[in-house]
Amino acid sequence: MGRIKIEKLIYEGDQYYYESPEFKDGINIIEGENGSGKSTLSNLISFSLGNYVKEFDKRESKVHKEIVNDTNNFVLIKISISGEKYKIKRFFESNRIFIEDKENIQDFLIYRPQSDVKVFSDWLLEKLDIPVVEFFQGTSQSKLNFSDLFRLIYYDQRTVPEKIYKDSRNDGNFISDSEFMRKVIFQMLMGHEFSEYYYLIGELNKSKKEKSKLKAREEGFIELANEFGFGKLHEETLDEIKNSIDKKLLQLQRLEINEEELLRSDKKPPENIEKIRQLKKNLVDIELFIEDKLNKINRLFREIKNIKDIRENIILEVIHIKKIILTHEELNLFSPDTCPYCLSKVERKEGHCICGKEVEESEFEKFFYSTDEYLTILKSKQKSVETLDLAIQSCNDDLNMLEKELEDYQKKKVSTQKLINEGKEDIERNTNVIQIKDIQQQKFNIKENIISLEQYYKVKQNFEKIKKQLTIIDNTLSGINVDLKQRERNAKDEINMQVTKFSDIYNSLLVDIKHGINRARIDEDKYMPVINDGEYKEASVDVPIRLMYFLTLLKMSIEDIQIPFPRFLLIDTPESLGIDPENLEKSMSKFTTIMGEKETDNFQIILTSGIKKYPEEFSSFKRGRSLYKSEKLLLEKK
Repeated sequence: MGRIKIEKLIYEGDQYYYESPEFKDGINIIEGENGSGKSTLSNLISFSLGNYVKEFDKRESKVHKEIVNDTNNFVLIKISISGEKYKIKRFFESNRIFIEDKENIQDFLIYRPQSDVKVFSDWLLEKLDIPVVEFFQGTSQSKLNFSDLFRLIYYDQRTVPEKIYKDSRNDGNFISDSEFMRKVIFQMLMGHEFSEYYYLIGELNKSKKEKSKLKAREEGFIELANEFGFGKLHEETLDEIKNSIDKKLLQLQRLEINEEELLRSDKKPPENIEKIRQLKKNLVDIELFIEDKLNKINRLFREIKNIKDIRENIILEVIHIKKIILTHEELNLFSPDTCPYCLSKVERKEGHCICGKEVEESEFEKFFYSTDEYLTILKSKQKSVETLDLAIQSCNDDLNMLEKELEDYQKKKVSTQKLINEGKEDIERNTNVIQIKDIQQQKFNIKENIISLEQYYKVKQNFEKIKKQLTIIDNTLSGINVDLKQRERNAKDEINMQVTKFSDIYNSLLVDIKHGINRARIDEDKYMPVINDGEYKEASVDVPIRLMYFLTLLKMSIEDIQIPFPRFLLIDTPESLGIDPENLEKSMSKFTTIMGEKETDNFQIILTSGIKKYPEEFSSFKRGRSLYKSEKLLLEKK
């Protein structure tokens, strides 16, 4: 898999500058006093790789003043990624990063504005052969970023050691710092099978999302079809609709031929007389229909008025019940043990009224209700109001439909009356205008039908296209699910094997650092350290526990280059976090053990340390000048 090697880092602004020494393969040590800028170097490397650095954010309360107050400042690194050399330049206060290789210069956004935009992290992960996968946690969706994986690559001082993972930018946020996300980071760095597994999960969720969109569009087309009267989208085929269009076109052609013949033919008054008779008969039918619609409309108006009256009465009852409940709560007036005149509490003998007369308790109680009973009555009444509102809406819908039908038939009435009058004129003038106009009306209706059918045909075409896409997605989902099950089995087998290997290496690195540590491993579920089966609690060992965790990741990636971990560690030595010098030196001495039996330099560690706060044999790994408070990392320009 891919590998990162930092070759050189340059910082420059209007006021300060810094140029690092050449970093080599293997171990590189930058030494300096506390407060001389060692952590600044680590943060500049992190920043140059597109990560968020809190100390460089002027909105924070604790910032690196020289960098935050500098102007026109940038950081540039010369880097090798999987053997390919690049220059990466990032300006402060900018969301853009520039990359130069042998052929061209590219630029990318750093922070992702939306999911479909390629950002610098995507480019970097691609160069490292790590897929950019999407994760779904409940309704939240996120993409894997290099900054996520960097939490197990950069050992910083700010993170509490027992947390192991470097703090995320939004530490404590459910998405970025969830247990799920921490497990994903470990799995992606330790197992190439998980890269494929999470990639397939991303593809599965994308396909599900696309299917959901298509289903919504399908439902939209069905709704649109119903609105325009095309209610048979699932029943009729495209060929059947095309045949209907062809039939209408044929009818239109015949009517046009008849119209031409009428324009050329002799006058036929008897036919006109018969036509007028038919039109008069149609007029009577239309008038009867109009009368029927008017009666139905009047009945609906009365029904709506009655429902509204009932609704108003129930609303008044609701208001009254609310007042009763309020009064009942505040004054406690309504009780079978209260005198109706003076409202005094009386001692009532069971089975008797307050006047002394014998009564049935069940009948007596029905005149008095508890607050809960009144609330039940209130809910029932309010539900009745909702039901009546639905009834009014239903009546209004029916009313609108009837009024539309009435309007259409009133237009037909006017049109028919006009045709009758024109027919009478035809008889008087011995012409056939009425027949021609009748044909023209038929032609107009058929043309309207053809337009409607053509629209229906287009809707059906789009509907069929969506159905086809849904079928393709269903097949894709089915295939992904099959692959996913196999990948999941492979990934689980691989990670179980990696956890065992990790625990063996981790144990060998950690047990002789501190007296009392007899066994060290990581648990199979959360991949977090377990020392002496969970019994060891001494706080001073927290730093070595975390440091050896990072070193184990690197050692495993050196032994197996198929592991995605990029064979690079950035370590800001934790000399001020409660670790004693002996444990720190023992921990650092373990760095030379990562190469195994045969020496290799196919990795890189950049480590900051106090002056001479490392094993003597590490002196050859020191790079560049020593840093002092009087001669810090960032040098002021003269």
